[in-house]
Amino acid sequence: MTIDGILDFVRPAAIALSIWFAGLAAITPVLEPTRDVLVFGGIETIAMLPASGAALVDNSTAWTKVRQVERGFVRRLYTNGAWLVLPAFDGGCRSIRPRS
Repeated sequence: MTIDGILDFVRPAAIALSIWFAGLAAITPVLEPTRDVLVFGGIETIAMLPASGAALVDNSTAWTKVRQVERGFVRRLYTNGAWLVLPAFDGGCRSIRPRS
């Protein structure tokens, strides 16, 4: 396989992944499709949780997993300084249907 052949695969895959994650980032504040979300931001993410209506579930150096305490918590996370908020699906990305 040549470099051109590899790039013919990598470019569309990168575009598809970019569209997927941009779509998730766009629908998460509107639909709040899951109770748990991954918040990407600095260490100050943990300090903003009480004002955001969310509770700490887990964290690492790159992300913090939080759980909804009040509706509208994703918008408040962004308002309080989160860089990116994505849904955290149990068992992987099986569904993005809004929860009932």
